[in-house]
Amino acid sequence: MTNIKYYLIIIFTIMDFLKEFGSNIRKYRELNKYSQEKLAELMDVSLTTINNIERGLSFITADNLEKLAKILKTTPDKFFNSDETSNGKYLNMIIAKAKTMTVEQQQHLLKIMQTFD
Repeated sequence: MTNIKYYLIIIFTIMDFLKEFGSNIRKYRELNKYSQEKLAELMDVSLTTINNIERGLSFITADNLEKLAKILKTTPDKFFNSDETSNGKYLNMIIAKAKTMTVEQQQHLLKIMQTFD
């Protein structure tokens, strides 16, 4: 019975990891204003693949992980972060969004942020 509990804990831990990973990919996809269809096209994978990854039903190869990070203008490690504290969550969203902006837009954002000093 103990072995079964151990294996179930491992299985559920992996499932939680995959869901968190998929949720982070969805967050960055939406920040970049890509539909699942567009991301699948850019990745040269099927829509089902993107959908399954975002729902935590499948994982991604290392090569595709690098490609995905480049398309979503981030680094692969960001998909593994589970910092859901309010500060970390919003800071990550602000950074991801700023990376998609032009230099002029980033300068404007900085001016707005400096008003909070």
